[in-house]
Amino acid sequence: MIYGFIGLGNMASAIVQGMTRSEYFRKATLVGFDADTAKMQALAKQADLKPLASPVAVAQVADVVVLAVKPQILSSVLDEELKAILQGGEKLIVSIAAGKKIAWYEEILGKNIALVRVMPNLAAKVGAACSALCKNEKASKLQLEIAQKIFASIGTTHVIEEKLFSAFTALSGSSGAITLMYINAMATIGVNAGFTKDTALLIANEAVMGSSKLLSETGNRLMELQDAICSPAGTTIAGVLAAKKLGLESIILQSIQAIIDKDIDMAK
Repeated sequence: MIYGFIGLGNMASAIVQGMTRSEYFRKATLVGFDADTAKMQALAKQADLKPLASPVAVAQVADVVVLAVKPQILSSVLDEELKAILQGGEKLIVSIAAGKKIAWYEEILGKNIALVRVMPNLAAKVGAACSALCKNEKASKLQLEIAQKIFASIGTTHVIEEKLFSAFTALSGSSGAITLMYINAMATIGVNAGFTKDTALLIANEAVMGSSKLLSETGNRLMELQDAICSPAGTTIAGVLAAKKLGLESIILQSIQAIIDKDIDMAK
């Protein structure tokens, strides 16, 4: 099977490299195009990718076409020649363009297309992405599974309803920036206590990763774990009560909701 990428930016590059490492795609052929020729040639050297001359050239040979250009230029990339190739319904189209719903593609390309919409996140760069997938009616269960295999090469996958994509974007994608703010804040107080910034960041990051691993490997019993960390009249419960009093939970709730609201607004 031939997998073609239209656009080879950071996310597509991570996917290509993940597929190159995966046993599942060992016999697959990867082709791609990017307007930045230097970037395309550099990726071809790093991974098992054959560079092609245009988006049309990619679509002509690929069984699976991954649309990985920025959403604001997607309309211009889908010119008449490319649309004519994709409208046939013989190829699986996979889109990672944020905010572009299935209905948008079906309006542009017709309802005869087999389409899987995917929302990965930046952790794809280190093989730890959390990706959401949904398909249109034309796409088969097997085609959805093919898309899942692609994104399983860079992390975990979740098949969800399209109406939950905005919430998934907030929980999995955008929330990373807020998590990094939290880690930096912990590191800052570490510097105030006497650590160097590099050491404080390392400790804070390891603490967050440890908590996440503990949560995932003990059956997601979040409140039990939180209670176990808090000794009666101890230091931890003092910090937890201070966080509650200062409104930490409310800040997180409002921040994530703001992301969801913005994503819904952008998709209109």
